[in-house]
Amino acid sequence: MDAWNCLIEIQAELGGDALIGRRLFPLLREAGFLVRSVSPRVVYADARSPEMRDVFARKIIAGMVEGIGESATDHSLISPARFQAGLADLRGLARSSEATLCYTFFRAEGTRG
Repeated sequence: MDAWNCLIEIQAELGGDALIGRRLFPLLREAGFLVRSVSPRVVYADARSPEMRDVFARKIIAGMVEGIGESATDHSLISPARFQAGLADLRGLARSSEATLCYTFFRAEGTRG
């Protein structure tokens, strides 16, 4: 969780917002869009779908976290050893028969009004 939280913090420092999906409707409407839909999308993987769990945990989640490792340690958000341990834990989720992963993101559709 510490390594994952570094991703959220680095994104925020760069002007990103990990919770923006929950505000898509008002943001798009304020920008002049006619919003047709906003919906949560869920990625879920457990022992019944080991390939999905591997792709999700090792390639997507661990890949995103790995990409901010240098920034996280340079900004003293986490020690290099703790970051690497967290990254190894994330990658280990792909091989764990006990792991259940769930991630929600949002999709919005609209047209210029």
